Amino acid sequence: MIPDRFTFNGYTFFAGWHDPANRWNGFAVPFFTLDTVRAIAGVVNPWHDSGDSPERIDIDDIGRVWCVSTYCDGDGESRDEVEPVCVDGIDVFPVGGWAWTWEESGDACPVCHELPDPAIDSCTCWFCPACKATNPASAGLCRYCENGKVGA
Repeated sequence: MIPDRFTFNGYTFFAGWHDPANRWNGFAVPFFTLDTVRAIAGVVNPWHDSGDSPERIDIDDIGRVWCVSTYCDGDGESRDEVEPVCVDGIDVFPVGGWAWTWEESGDACPVCHELPDPAIDSCTCWFCPACKATNPASAGLCRYCENGKVGA
């Protein structure tokens, strides 16, 4: 699995991992840490509570995770436990995998897949410093900088 950032709404991104070859209906199937699942729940659950989404995420005190879907007719709900998978010694959860329309950002380093730090890396077409130094083909490759859109 490789790291990337993922979105289901086009403007809120969450860091996670995925296998680019494992897709559901053309969409990414990402895996997230428990802290990130909590952040996703912070976005999804208010939509559910306001009636704007049939989905919510429940997390208990010991870190078990469920995706809960309200039936379209409003008559009940399904509650599916999301089993963690161990990746590099870290438990990660495929929240919304094989059901939600997750898209990857594609802004990971194309050589080593390290993610940029949005606080210091302004470009979304990014090579990490180590790969940029050792990969001459990466010099100057940025869809923003090379197209004169710095700061856009």
